[in-house]
Amino acid sequence: MPESDYQVVYEKMLNALDVSPDLSPQDRLQHLLEVPEEELTAAMVPVFIVPVITMALCRDGVLIPGNPLLSADISSFKVPTWCPRVMVGDAANECILWSKTYQHHDSASLSRLAGDFFPADQAEEILSLYSLTPETSQAEAFGRIEKLCTDAM
Repeated sequence: MPESDYQVVYEKMLNALDVSPDLSPQDRLQHLLEVPEEELTAAMVPVFIVPVITMALCRDGVLIPGNPLLSADISSFKVPTWCPRVMVGDAANECILWSKTYQHHDSASLSRLAGDFFPADQAEEILSLYSLTPETSQAEAFGRIEKLCTDAM
């Protein structure tokens, strides 16, 4: 995301946490640092609209120089001295973040859903690529649907 997009998110977070925009930038940051993690996390739900916390890399060229979205090389990444904690990670299945959206599906309901988007033969072929058959249990289907959604993303 470009820096301007993050500014909008930052302002929404300030509003959700009742931090006055009239405070100096240093005072706003200090207030955010003092917010308990549970309260900060809870405020992210209405800001991000989804019940998960995920943010794309900020392409401001400061934290990670260059364009990290075009390269897996983050060797130039350095944690800024002002940042007490940072986590950079990767996920085998990106769509684990969206699991609440599809966790109720089993193979049969996913087949019906796929049929809404694709001709029957194409839907069947896509589901077969992930070994999703009418006999697949919901527990087995979850991981397979997660993989299908990850690939689709």
